[in-house]
Amino acid sequence: FKDFMEDYNTATLPHPKYYNYEQWEQLDYEKQKQKEAKKNKRTRTNFDDDEELNSKRKMTREQKKQERLNEVISLMDKDKIQEMRHQKLLVAEMQNAYKVGDLDKVKQIELRLNPEIENAAWGKYNAPDLNLKD
Repeated sequence: FKDFMEDYNTATLPHPKYYNYEQWEQLDYEKQKQKEAKKNKRTRTNFDDDEELNSKRKMTREQKKQERLNEVISLMDKDKIQEMRHQKLLVAEMQNAYKVGDLDKVKQIELRLNPEIENAAWGKYNAPDLNLKD
């Protein structure tokens, strides 16, 4: 340890990774990638087609899932996101009212959350206050 301490204090450490660790990590990572690329270029000795096929299918499923998620996100507008947040708050308030025992408020919130019932008093998406009593 005394040797290391002396090298550290005099900035004469034996390996370049001690001077710029991030750069050394990057170079090490690139070397690993090159080794893996060489390994992949070699002729195929393992003929496990099922595993390869399953991995390809899994990768395509993940890609499709990501594409669907991106599509849903792109189709959402600001109002829809705001309404989803508002519904989440209403659910939390309904749970709280149920715990307190305010069943009238629970029924009102259930009516508000029912997608089949629309009331002009609620408005389309703008219902910022959570107090639903008239």
